[in-house]
Amino acid sequence: MLLDPHRASSPVLYWGMLALVPLGFILYLMHSYPREFGKVGLHLSSPGTTVLLGLIGGAVLGMHCLASEALLGKSLFSPKPLPYVAWHFAYEAGLQSLTEEMFFRGALFGHLFFARRKGFWTAWLISGGLNTLFYLVRPQWVSNLVTVAGVIFYIAALSLLNSFLYARNRDLTGPYLSNLTFSLLLLLR
Repeated sequence: MLLDPHRASSPVLYWGMLALVPLGFILYLMHSYPREFGKVGLHLSSPGTTVLLGLIGGAVLGMHCLASEALLGKSLFSPKPLPYVAWHFAYEAGLQSLTEEMFFRGALFGHLFFARRKGFWTAWLISGGLNTLFYLVRPQWVSNLVTVAGVIFYIAALSLLNSFLYARNRDLTGPYLSNLTFSLLLLLR
């Protein structure tokens, strides 16, 4: 990813930390209304296992992506300015990963798998396919065939992992942490 050095170093990016506000609000509501939020997968049914599987799954997939890029001759690590890293973390943790998992795993996959009694693979193909299409509209990622194949593979693999984690105990904590870990590891490139 090419960054404009002036924009990436701008202290204005620290205002992006406000993107963590929705996460704090949702955590507050989860604590205040555990029964209601538990129905939509926002609870900690078995936090140790869920957290561990989410972190390990996202880390393995993220490291695989970084290693694959290194094999293609791309530099493995590219330091980013702190304001950009802070903004990116807040965006991923507070908005992007949370809403992606709430919609694609919680609402779409959960409805197809639990409510409509579609099989795991059918529910995953539909929710994962739509999740992948969401990423293929970014022009910088559809510039060449290798990039398109990589985007399809990693988004589909992350979607499969997160669907499995959600189907296992109806808890979005694991999928959220998996998505967040994967995304933050890719910030290293």
